Amino acid sequence: MSGVNNLAKLGHRIKGISKGEINTFRMEICFKLFLASFAGLLTTVFSFYILVRINLNYFESQGLLQTVQTEEAFYDFVLNKLLYFGPYAGIYLIATFFLGSYVTSLLTRPFRVIGEYSKKSIVEKKVSYDPEFLTNLKLLTHFAEFFFNQIENMKNSGEFHPVKSPEKYNKIKKPVWAWGFFLQFSFFILLSSIIGGLGVYFLSQDLQSSLIEFSSQFLKGNKGIIHFFIKQEEVLLIIVWVIIWANTFFHFLFSMNLYRQVSAPAFAYFITMRAFLRGKYDSRVHLLGYSHLREDSRAFNQYLNYIERNYIDKNQ
Repeated sequence: MSGVNNLAKLGHRIKGISKGEINTFRMEICFKLFLASFAGLLTTVFSFYILVRINLNYFESQGLLQTVQTEEAFYDFVLNKLLYFGPYAGIYLIATFFLGSYVTSLLTRPFRVIGEYSKKSIVEKKVSYDPEFLTNLKLLTHFAEFFFNQIENMKNSGEFHPVKSPEKYNKIKKPVWAWGFFLQFSFFILLSSIIGGLGVYFLSQDLQSSLIEFSSQFLKGNKGIIHFFIKQEEVLLIIVWVIIWANTFFHFLFSMNLYRQVSAPAFAYFITMRAFLRGKYDSRVHLLGYSHLREDSRAFNQYLNYIERNYIDKNQ
């Protein structure tokens, strides 16, 4: 019965993780990062398998594999090296999965800070909007600070009136690219790609050493075989670098895709705040297709409703 109860508890925990739009978004990023890394490793293993088959065919054509035992020894050499790197690959994949959770937190933190401030402002009299250093989605963060300061000043004075934004904000008509924020979260994504690339490189070098060692022990390596291995190493390096650059490129595209998940909502927040300050007090944030930010945007809209009902309407 205790085993059944433990399974039931585990089931409830899994359901708890999957609930909520932000958690769904988090799991999506985790799985995409995991699959991207797994696909890179799978491509590497497949490429090495082809290389091993080429070696085996070459040895057979030269009459170097004359017994079944020698062929088995060849596979054992290669397999042992792959098994040696197996645990490291497993740790890398697990770490990549959980890295997705941290990247999600970085992406959604600017909106979460606004949402938390909005909730507290409704129930507490003195609340300060203090964005963290890492919350560097520049346009949203800086203008939100200006917006909340203006609202607080008008709340304290008891007079609400249209406020003109600084000139640099009036010229903005489309989302602004925040390089600092992009580099901040994409660094961790590209870091996972670099670590994976280093793993591929060291695995290729170890595999090449294993083949040379096998040649020395079982095939009594001659000049022809040594020359073959030297030329093969050049080909192997080309394969490795193609895998590394392709993996890095796809991780970069993934970072670009993630940035688009927050850049458009950030602009929606910005134009709503700007319009609200200009006197369009019915302005609200409307996000279509960005469910991972829905809870925070709902909290911000409730804050705007609160300001309109309790301060603006009473002064009119």
